[in-house]
Amino acid sequence: MPNARRSFLFSCLISVVLCAATASQEKTTSTNAAPKYQNSNLAIEDRVADLLSRMTLEEKVQQIAPSDRGRTEIIDPTNTYTNETARATLAGWGDPDRPFPPRKSAILRNAIQRYLKEKTRLGIPALAMGESLHGFMEDGSTSFPQAIGLASTWDPDLVKRVFTAAGDEAGSRGAGQVFTPVLDLARDPRWGRTEETYGEDPYLVSSASCDRDDETLRGARATGRRDEYCAGKLFGAHYSREFSGPI
Repeated sequence: MPNARRSFLFSCLISVVLCAATASQEKTTSTNAAPKYQNSNLAIEDRVADLLSRMTLEEKVQQIAPSDRGRTEIIDPTNTYTNETARATLAGWGDPDRPFPPRKSAILRNAIQRYLKEKTRLGIPALAMGESLHGFMEDGSTSFPQAIGLASTWDPDLVKRVFTAAGDEAGSRGAGQVFTPVLDLARDPRWGRTEETYGEDPYLVSSASCDRDDETLRGARATGRRDEYCAGKLFGAHYSREFSGPI
C-alpha cells in the first residue's frame, strides 16, 4: 500500500512538472512569436496598424523626412562600400557629374536596407526615392525627351512605355518611389518650367499622366514593377503666376 501511494504521488509530481514545462514552453513560444507587422499572411491594414502602434514619434518622422546621411551605416557583403565611403557617396548625391553606375547604386541601396532590416529595432526598410521626370535621373539611366516633348506625340501608350522603362531602371537600382509625373498646367510661359509639364490642355495632361485602364498615375503600377510607386507633382495651381510668387 505505501508503495502504491508513493507511486501515485510520484506520478502526480511528474504530471505537475510536465504541465509546468509545457506552460513555460508555450509562454516562450508566444513571447518569441514574430510581431503582426512581419506576418505576410495578415491583412495589410492590420500589419500597418500593429507597426504604427510600436513606432516612436522619431521613427515615424524618419520615414518621411531625409535622414542624416553623415550617420548612415551599412552592411555590404560585397565589400564595395564601407560606412565612410557610403556616407561620402550620399553626400554628393546632387552632383550630376558624379559617377554612380547602376550596379554600384543597387549595391549601396541594398547595403543600407540590409542594415536597417537587421540592425534597427523594428527592422523597417527605407523607401528609397529618386527623380524621374523623363527617365530615372541617375548616372547610366536612359534619358527620354522632356515631358513637353512626350506630350507633343499625343500618344499615351508611348508615354506609358517610357515610364515602364524608367520605373524598371529605378527599381533595378533599389529605388521604390519616383517623383513623376508633373501634373501642373502650363498656362503662363513666364513661369519658367514649362518644359516639365505636358502642356496647357487639361485633357492632354490627364491623358499623358494618368492610366485610364487602372486609374493610376504613370510611373506607379504602369511601370510594370509592382513595387514601384510614383509621386505626382508639384502642386495644384503651382503653374499660376498668382500662386507661384513674382515672376
